[in-house]
Amino acid sequence: METINFGSFPRSGNHFFVDLASNLFINTTVVWNEHRFFKPLNQKNMVTTIRNPADAVFSLCANTGELGQNFIDSSLRWYRLYYKQITELGALVIPFKELITDPVGCFNRIANTYNLNEPNLFETSIINVNGKEAAKRPELLMDNVLGSKMFPSAHEVFEEITQQKREV
Repeated sequence: METINFGSFPRSGNHFFVDLASNLFINTTVVWNEHRFFKPLNQKNMVTTIRNPADAVFSLCANTGELGQNFIDSSLRWYRLYYKQITELGALVIPFKELITDPVGCFNRIANTYNLNEPNLFETSIINVNGKEAAKRPELLMDNVLGSKMFPSAHEVFEEITQQKREV
């Protein structure tokens, strides 16, 4: 039985990815490394999703209720470290926006990259997403995320990774 090792930082499509991959890949175990930073490193068949750091950290703050600038700065620092390390180790990186707008294409790419059985596309009835976020963003929190001293370096990593994906 094959394994897909999935992790992301902080919460970029974790439940959606794991639930969908578990249904689409027959005879494949999907290991969710939750929100851990070092757990997925050096494993085979690593997959991660990447989300714009403004959206990722906003979501984390909204979920945890932590709104302080120190928390935002620390989260952006961890974001940068996580994605720099995981890409250096060769994980397949899927942009979060692509995962929610073209999940079938993403899972076909995973199958092709790791020589897995093709996804069971008869299960596409469970794919019911429209790519829109339901939550409204309080402007002050987003201003704090965008104004963080760590945001430019985190966003630079996001741009580097997503630019590489566009060139492939």
